[in-house]
Amino acid sequence: MSYVRRPVAIMFVIVLAMSSAYACFVISPSCCGVRGKFTPSTSFSLYPSINFGFELWPGFLIVPLAEKLGYFHDEGIDVQLYPYISVNDLVNDVASGKINARAGLSSEIVYEARESGIRAYIVLITDHSVGADAVLTRKGAKPIGASKGSKIAYIGEPDFFVQWALSSFNTTPKDYVFIDAGSEEASVELLRKGLVDHIITYEPYVSMAKQLGATEEYTSAESPGVVTDIIAFDTKYVRGQPHVLDGFMRAYFRAYDYWKSHPKDAYRIVRSTFHITESDFENQMRYIEMLDRDANKSAMYFYSGLGSIYGNVRLISLFANQYMVISNINPDDLIYPNAVRNLP
Repeated sequence: MSYVRRPVAIMFVIVLAMSSAYACFVISPSCCGVRGKFTPSTSFSLYPSINFGFELWPGFLIVPLAEKLGYFHDEGIDVQLYPYISVNDLVNDVASGKINARAGLSSEIVYEARESGIRAYIVLITDHSVGADAVLTRKGAKPIGASKGSKIAYIGEPDFFVQWALSSFNTTPKDYVFIDAGSEEASVELLRKGLVDHIITYEPYVSMAKQLGATEEYTSAESPGVVTDIIAFDTKYVRGQPHVLDGFMRAYFRAYDYWKSHPKDAYRIVRSTFHITESDFENQMRYIEMLDRDANKSAMYFYSGLGSIYGNVRLISLFANQYMVISNINPDDLIYPNAVRNLP
């Protein structure tokens, strides 16, 4: 889904609405904007169980694909899938122990650790946004760098991507008035009505804003690695059942290889989970860089660039120090590199 493409709950309201046409969702099926809730599985399994929570971001398709292809069962693991409409609900269920593994933004893990201590380890990187997140300016309005005090439509509080993007214009979030529209569709509507001059959003809402004549001033393609999506496991689970995590990793990259070789078939298999068509999947994946085994292995080593997950979380933590109470959390402690390093 970084800023509020899938904003973090403690500081930010994370909302991911892939399309206004979504009517029902997989968890406790609910209609038209009602948040999904955790519903425990009633099925019995002899396998070790992982309750996997994730937001409906296309870059997270590999885990549902692995489950539907039976790859987790091949590893002797039972993975229960829990898609979430609201990241607030996901974070609450993680905190209560209902969810012991999840997909989300690296910034979510950093902010949560700063607030509540280390509860989860980042074990792999699923993808980077390379153009799916953008800052846009309304037709006829001044460029964002020349319009301090102007209004920006955005969901929640300014997150890492917002801070990073605005710094490229030599400004900060404090230089603007942020309007929380409540949804991405509402943000685009504020732009259409001229009630805001700028909008920070993600696809497909970037395309909607551009159809209204808005100009793209900055995208995540200009800052590869800033918007980084990850999978994280509960720390107790990693310490107590590392063999299960190893099996999860093998199944994940087996499914990754399937997607790489048969993308259209993969989109067909998981489209019911994400509630988008195969063509929508293909279009949105153009703005997402998926990471394979080798890219993950490289990212799990120390170096200062954003290509390293260590560099990523350190920079997020540094930015957070400007807007939160300075934390004693060592961001390096949020990463468990052995799950990737142990892969063949």
